[in-house]
Amino acid sequence: MSGLKITVGILYLVVVLLVEKLYGTPAFLGGAMTFTLEDNPNGTVKAHMQVFAGWRLERERVIYRGRSWINLTIQGQDIPWNFQTTINTYTRNDTKKRNRPPKIQLNPYYRIDFDQTSLIDLPVVDDDDDRILCILPTQIEIGQIYKKTAPGITVFENCTVKINASTENKYTGDDWIAVTVEVKETNKYPLLLGSKSWASSNAILSKLQIQFAVHVQRNSPTPMFVPKTPEPLHAFVLYAGATWNTVTFAKSTNGPVKEFIASGTMLNTWAIADVKPDSIGRENTFQSNIKLENPMYETGQSIACITALNENGGASLESRCFRIIVKDSNFNYTTARNDNEIPYFVNMPGPNDTVKCPIDDTCIVPIYVKSKRNVTKIDSTRSDMAYTGVLQQISIMSFNGEIVYKTDLSVRNSLNGEVIVCLQATDNMEANSDELCIKFVVITPDPCILAPCHNGQCVFMEDAGTFTCNCKAGIAGRLCDTKIPTCNSNTCVHGTCLIKIDLCYCSDDGNTSNDYQGLNCTQKTNDCPTLRPCNDNGICEDGHKDYTCHCFGGFVGKDCETNTCVNSSTSDSCVNGFSGILCGHTLDIRPGTVANGAVHIMKPTLSNGSMIHCSERDSVAHDCMIDFYITYLSDIKNVKVSNKSSADLAQNIRCTTFRLSSLFHDIASMYVARCFLNGTIHQKDGQYVCLTVEAGEHAQQTVCYELEFVPDQTKKKREEAKRQSFVPPTPLTRSRFPVVVNKTHTILLFTTPNNSFCEKLIPTSSFIHLLQPVDTTDFDGNAVCMTEIVVEFLETGSEVVVLKYGEDERIYTFLVTGGNVK
Repeated sequence: MSGLKITVGILYLVVVLLVEKLYGTPAFLGGAMTFTLEDNPNGTVKAHMQVFAGWRLERERVIYRGRSWINLTIQGQDIPWNFQTTINTYTRNDTKKRNRPPKIQLNPYYRIDFDQTSLIDLPVVDDDDDRILCILPTQIEIGQIYKKTAPGITVFENCTVKINASTENKYTGDDWIAVTVEVKETNKYPLLLGSKSWASSNAILSKLQIQFAVHVQRNSPTPMFVPKTPEPLHAFVLYAGATWNTVTFAKSTNGPVKEFIASGTMLNTWAIADVKPDSIGRENTFQSNIKLENPMYETGQSIACITALNENGGASLESRCFRIIVKDSNFNYTTARNDNEIPYFVNMPGPNDTVKCPIDDTCIVPIYVKSKRNVTKIDSTRSDMAYTGVLQQISIMSFNGEIVYKTDLSVRNSLNGEVIVCLQATDNMEANSDELCIKFVVITPDPCILAPCHNGQCVFMEDAGTFTCNCKAGIAGRLCDTKIPTCNSNTCVHGTCLIKIDLCYCSDDGNTSNDYQGLNCTQKTNDCPTLRPCNDNGICEDGHKDYTCHCFGGFVGKDCETNTCVNSSTSDSCVNGFSGILCGHTLDIRPGTVANGAVHIMKPTLSNGSMIHCSERDSVAHDCMIDFYITYLSDIKNVKVSNKSSADLAQNIRCTTFRLSSLFHDIASMYVARCFLNGTIHQKDGQYVCLTVEAGEHAQQTVCYELEFVPDQTKKKREEAKRQSFVPPTPLTRSRFPVVVNKTHTILLFTTPNNSFCEKLIPTSSFIHLLQPVDTTDFDGNAVCMTEIVVEFLETGSEVVVLKYGEDERIYTFLVTGGNVK
């Protein structure tokens, strides 16, 4: 840290102001630039650069170039830094003002832990409420650093930066890297900018290339924000005149939290209360109330960031940042009576007014009361909100030329719709005001921001919280993504156009139907038998009015009907997936049919709807992985994996590409992929992930799993039984699997070899069948033993299975239903 301070102190900065003529003729109208350095309380230095340009241009480009101010350990030394901004300055038809660029609260540097995947949330707001997108730039606009991008960096559109600081990415535990991000501002809605019209998301209103340093260091105990603190980038919607305030909570195991430091993009004074122990008694946890000294009246958006420091000088790795949005409040309702002997509300929303509050955001409304006597409290007498808070610090102020008592009402709700909150004021003589009821309308985020209508206009139905698409001519579909075909010789791909009825007849000669179907005769008919194709002993490949069976090992014939396996006295000598004296009983691990171009998720993929336990260490997912198997008869490079998940996991899922599986004998079309879940987990239960494998528009399948995270016991158990233990991706204890009565289901168990020998697990119930373990390699090429467990239940209910291997064990629950698992 001291080295950084010294380097900043002798910063040699060259600021080059370039205003370029991109469109039109430039005319200088006067302008100014300011540059200042400010000492922060935690010993760092903040640089302020502000340009007041007076050029009349459609676009202005401002470039800041600085010499190297710190040596980068991975990207190299003496690399100049470069900041660049391009702004469209024409007047907008929606605000009647010149376009304004986004605001970013950016630290000069950030600290992250070595050998971890860390997330850095870059807070960005825009006074014009445009759509903000972030990307990892690769062009020369970011200066020379674009040639030397640090490894393991991903930039998401929501302006979250993910850094995998692992040894695989050549990090050592004491590294400095430079991170570059491009921030783009586009219009959410159709916009007239100057004299030019732009459709939604078509106008690039501004582009900002920003850079910051990241210090990667080995894990060191620093303060950490904990629940009850608002989530990162939580939005506070203030109606003009309200005062922003919040309570933050931080845990520190290396000395108590000494202070909270606040910073932001707004011009205001911070009021930070003394640090005190956590109000609900959590160990090593401290809290403070943080607010802005003065009410906020100017509409627009700002950013507020909080950093926690402990008594040893350790600062939290995260600066917890929030968005502050100020809206107009032209309210003039009063509860005054003729005698005015009791307190009464003034300048408040009336019975016919509505106060809009976005779902899950905190909305703050200023409360004004007039009274002949001192107002001692203002309480909420009714609230249908999930959270309601009235700040009991009542101040006296001048408002609209009158002396009033003022406080703030904070509300938040997780469901959209109309919600009522009622208030009552009391003076020092216990006289109560008339009740004031405020009607809030909790609204969902505007889905049109994401421009979901491909070829049409999006219309937000605010009351319902949904949207509809008005499609262009010739386009249909909920998202205007389907072109309405007009029958002709080109549209009927494998057929003949019947012009009179505007339909395609799927025929090669116009008389006899061929092997295609669908609106444009593009869907190939699957000629494989629908009932037990290939006798369940192979994979059926669709052909032209015919089919071909690709038989598994031990079977031959047109429909794989002939079993060539040798006699065996025990099913344990059969290849994986088969049992019986002649190895003729299929253990239901393979599908029977897969058409050309079709993809099929197959067993032993865990059944759809399973609940999987994963381990975590210090709220970071550990060894959490899911393998899934598919059959596919075309080029495997065409198969892709996508996922949807709970918000906590959205940026923590990484899936490999498919590779040929070697686990099962003689199946050339069986592939496997693995999905890893890494990163910070804020909530241990209620998580989910859905994995979709796709091979073209109409060839896809999905499996969904519920996830729960439990403290990691793997290291402890392996120390107790180093020679015999279960290993990933064997599901953890307490995992739960839905199965269907009278049908077999398969799970793979992986164990460590015992002196290079694979020992057999002992079944604990009659409905369990364990095949002979085989020595194989896991996904990463390590030697492991694989045991195939096959279960079949004769009646519905819930069954618990216990499996032991040495001193290690797995306990699973099977939910047996009478129908298909969906």
